[in-house]
Amino acid sequence: MASTRINPGAFRTRSAHGGVGAIARRFVRDVRAGRFRVAAVSALASSLNLVEVRWGNEMPVRYRCTCCGHTAHGFWHVIAGERVVWNSACPQCDSRGRHRGLAILLPKLIADRAPRRVLHFAPEPVLRRCFEQPGMTYETADLYLEDVTHRGIDLQQLPFADATYDLVVCNHVLEHLPDDDRALREIARIVRGSVVLTVPGDFGRRDTLHFAGELPNGHYRDYGGDFIDRLRTVFSAVEVVDLHAFDRDTSGLSRGIRPRDLAFLCEP
Repeated sequence: MASTRINPGAFRTRSAHGGVGAIARRFVRDVRAGRFRVAAVSALASSLNLVEVRWGNEMPVRYRCTCCGHTAHGFWHVIAGERVVWNSACPQCDSRGRHRGLAILLPKLIADRAPRRVLHFAPEPVLRRCFEQPGMTYETADLYLEDVTHRGIDLQQLPFADATYDLVVCNHVLEHLPDDDRALREIARIVRGSVVLTVPGDFGRRDTLHFAGELPNGHYRDYGGDFIDRLRTVFSAVEVVDLHAFDRDTSGLSRGIRPRDLAFLCEP
């Protein structure tokens, strides 16, 4: 059964994925395939993860996870295509920087706007507690997952009536859809309050990169700054929040939220 337990941020302990031998085998495989840059960055990230496993407890604490409270010298470096997201995954709950930022942003938004009915697409367990509020109805939806309120839901063609929800949360989902324009219009149609969106990308780059076909990670595109302009053609108001503003806790520890990890607060 497909479960939310497969998602990043599933309160799943994350390992370093092998020792020196496994790192060496991956390096040789990538070099033989001509993926020289991938070979180099993968070997570096995996080696640093292994150092963290073996000696991290003996080094100063630098990071604290917003979602589970875990503290560590470092989080796991995650290989994403040909790049590395440094200090990304919490070893204890597998949350990523976007989850740890949203775990601060969402409670503030909920306290301010008091939504009564919430819909969360592709829900991550680490964010669930943000919605456990008196008087709030929390619903989840996904195309493939079984342990959600609404199963078999395609964001590109939603079955919900207009203005059904006070808050819709969609965290790293749009990049998996062939027609994200249609999905955005559908989200705007069913909400009467606020929408919180995040997508992967480089927002210092002007244009979104579109791929000829779906990548192995399920992505059809890597977003650029033009995504903000597209949002403004669908929603009446769009606020851009850099989650990196929440990176430091009161004790000065980092939450592993990288600069320009953006969330978009939208109004229909």
